[in-house]
This record gives sequence, structure tokens and C-alpha cells, in this order.
Amino acid sequence: MKESKIVNRIYVDAYKQYGLGHLIRTQTIIKQFGRYDTQINKFLPKISNLSIVDSYTARYIDYVNISRLSKISIFLDDFNRIQYPKGILINIAFNAKKIVKQQKTINLLGEKYVPIRKEFLKVIKNPKHILIILGGTDIKNLSYQIEQIEVPYPKLVVTANEKVAKKCKNVLFNPTIDQLAEAFGNSILAISGAGMSLYELNYLQIPTIAIKLAKNQNGVYQFKKRGFIKDIFENSQIDLIKKSIFWHLNNYDLALKYTTQLIDGKGVDRIYKKILEYL
Repeated sequence: MKESKIVNRIYVDAYKQYGLGHLIRTQTIIKQFGRYDTQINKFLPKISNLSIVDSYTARYIDYVNISRLSKISIFLDDFNRIQYPKGILINIAFNAKKIVKQQKTINLLGEKYVPIRKEFLKVIKNPKHILIILGGTDIKNLSYQIEQIEVPYPKLVVTANEKVAKKCKNVLFNPTIDQLAEAFGNSILAISGAGMSLYELNYLQIPTIAIKLAKNQNGVYQFKKRGFIKDIFENSQIDLIKKSIFWHLNNYDLALKYTTQLIDGKGVDRIYKKILEYL
């Protein structure tokens, strides 16, 4: 497909405290279509071939206005938040087919449509460290507390929070995508927030302990139900997190049984082919 002079657009909620995963997943999809512009926390519609909206705050009228100026509109949704206007709806939750009730949209539902970044599709696994990745900013300062747990393996903290980076010993600060993918591939065990990182860890089949950092991350329990994660904790349960780390390391063969691969890495291709039908 030839690149259009009209720029494709992302409209996304993203803040210092949260939203990085939403920005990542929209960018992963739209990169297949050439040039794009990103509007963060703004819903000012402009003429576009393709618009992607990923928001917890946009109003119905915002979606309508964006749709009117776009050849095709894509709405990313996690909770069936509102009734959407005409467009393509993507909900990657494992139980999306049960919760999504939309009349006007073309619905792409479930794990088949999880957008995995291409850098993660090329990872060569070389397990040698414990990965700690608790959101872009780790506002609870949990990374440092977990890093203090003594285990017989090196730990690597991934963060974009400068204060957290200064406190921790072994840090990958504000990494490139290539650096992040390599860090995932080098993981014996991951202690991860309950956002988009879980999908990439699942694709790579890395044993993972999940920490629910926000009230809206109830989708993490679907990972446990489907056989990927053994333990899920709240952000304040350090003693329980410590016990879980030792269980995973001391029972590693058993821990590997909790790494059922649910994500096949073909989500972007499926989305891309569907969108091409309407462009």
C-alpha cells in the first residue's frame, strides 16, 4: 500500500502515572500504515486515512467527530466502556466475546488480536536474570523493595522513573524497544505489572509473577485462569511476593508449567489485513 500524504493519527490517554501500554499498543498497530501523528490527552479531530482512539476518558461525541474525518476509525477498548459509532473495535481481553456488546462496529475480539511489537517477535531467549518491570514510572517505588530481596540470580529493574533508577543497583533506564526486548528474552523470571507487558511475557513464555498496580487491571485474573500465571499480588504484599519468587526459583520445572502460551504474535497481521479491507 502506498503511503498517503494524509497522516494517520493516534488519539490516546497517556500520563506520567499510567497509559504507556496504551500508547505502545496503538503505535504497534499504526506503524504498519506509514507516517502517523500522536495526540496525547487531546481529541481534536483532523482529516485522516486511519485514526486509532485508545481512551478511558473520550466522550461519544469525540469518537463521532474523529470518525467523520477518518476513512477508517479503530477504537481500542478494555471494558466495553461505551457504545461506539461506526468503526473497528479491538478488545484483546481473553473474555472479550462475552463482555463486548456493540451494534455499529466491526469487532475484533480476544487474544488473536493482541499487538506484539516486532522486536519481541525476533527475540532469542538467553535466561540469566530476574526482570522487574512495574509500569513506566513505578509510582509506588515497588521496584526497589523487590530488588532488595536476596536471591542467587542478578536482577534487572526496567523503569522510566529517574528517582527509582537512582535507588536501584542494576537498571535499564528508559530503554529502547530493542533493549527492552532483549531484557525480556534474558529473563529467568519476571515480576511484572498487570499491563501490556504480560502479553509480551506470555508470547515469550517467561515465568511471571503479576502485581496488580491499578484497580482497572482485573483482566490479569484471566491470565491466571488460562494457565499462564500462578500468583497475582497487590502492590503492598512484599512478603507474599518474596515467597512467590523463591517458590518459582526452587520449583522451576513446575513454574514452567504456568507459562502456557496464549499469544501467538500474529495479532498485528490480523488487524492489518482486516483494516486493508476497508481502506
